[in-house]
Amino acid sequence: MRAMLRTAIAFALLSAPALPADESPPRIRVLALDGRTIEGRAFEAKGTKLLVKSPSGETALDLADVLEAHVVPPAASGSPPPGGSPSSPAVAVEFVNGDILRGLLVQGIGEEGFVVRSAALDEVAVSLERVAALRFSAGYARTDDPPELAAPEKADRVLFVTGDRIDGTLRSVAPGELRLRDGAGSDRILKTEALLGFALAPLPREPETGLRVQLALADGSRLTGTEVATGPAGWTLAGMVDGKDRTLPHAAVEGLSVRGGRGTPLGDLPPSGVEVRPYWGDDPPVLRHRPRFDRAFTLDRGAPPPLRLGGRTYLRGVSSFSGTTMTWTLEGKGFRTFVAAVGLDDAGPKGAVEFEVLLDGKSAWKSGVVRALAPGGEPIPVPRLDVSAAKTLSLVVHPGPDDDVQDFADWVKAAL
Repeated sequence: MRAMLRTAIAFALLSAPALPADESPPRIRVLALDGRTIEGRAFEAKGTKLLVKSPSGETALDLADVLEAHVVPPAASGSPPPGGSPSSPAVAVEFVNGDILRGLLVQGIGEEGFVVRSAALDEVAVSLERVAALRFSAGYARTDDPPELAAPEKADRVLFVTGDRIDGTLRSVAPGELRLRDGAGSDRILKTEALLGFALAPLPREPETGLRVQLALADGSRLTGTEVATGPAGWTLAGMVDGKDRTLPHAAVEGLSVRGGRGTPLGDLPPSGVEVRPYWGDDPPVLRHRPRFDRAFTLDRGAPPPLRLGGRTYLRGVSSFSGTTMTWTLEGKGFRTFVAAVGLDDAGPKGAVEFEVLLDGKSAWKSGVVRALAPGGEPIPVPRLDVSAAKTLSLVVHPGPDDDVQDFADWVKAAL
């Protein structure tokens, strides 16, 4: 069972190069649950308070009221080559707590797990017990319409680039091959260069509790810890996926988001239902049009890019194609308010859509037709909606007047 981790969070000062006050651009952008955007030159936390520092003074926030914070501009990417090589393939590991680790698969550790080498973290030993799925970047880069990577309830699943699949029990993972015991009890050796990835059947686990911080890295990794501190050497994250404390260089960190605070980002709440009814109907298949969580929707191959609106990056949110309805069950969960802002992702400058929020199937808000933002523009705020008596929340994206060309629609600052 996962050991219970400490929940104290401590930040030291993150500072930008010294410049005269009137020439210093904002380096920190904090999004609060109450809808405020606070900009400054640095931030630090003292106890449960987050301080945003600017030449004009300090703004204090309860850390539990923070949705996300960014270093502006984002750090330069430190991602590995897209496909790696047969001896060290590039992978994206998805953990059961929602974290993502990108890097090169460099070693197997028998039936215990495997080792990923990250540009920011060096080598990380990954336990299979903590893994939800693993994707091979090279496989996705050469597949136009990859099938959904999800395991059945009581078996592990391996997906091939061809679209074929095998269910069974994953025995080991190494750079060149996987070992899977199939339903007949036979061990199969599968070459990783032929695979899209694998997903593991979920195991019972203790829910994570307490205040936590997830760091967003320049290579697309997202890593959660219960204790974070910054200093001259970089960010030190405690309680990471391998249980170790690790220090990441400042240039590797693009921002942070808060988990376990007074708001729950929609990216941490899997919807109870997703329906995709594109403008052109149900043929061809709509699987690749399913929404993305905490990343932008596009129709391009490979890993989806970050959420970007008006040239600004957002760490948390939901992105979908027009014709998509996502529904969350709220009954008995104690949520009181829904907050969000909407806009067309920068990846789809030609799009035009209409956003709508439904409570128990009835319209609670409509945006009107929304088009791409100008550089520096802000997304359209959704009025704070009282959901205390609602049983369901549905977010709908309707096609605009120009059919569905580049209708890549983002719900950012989105939380319950």
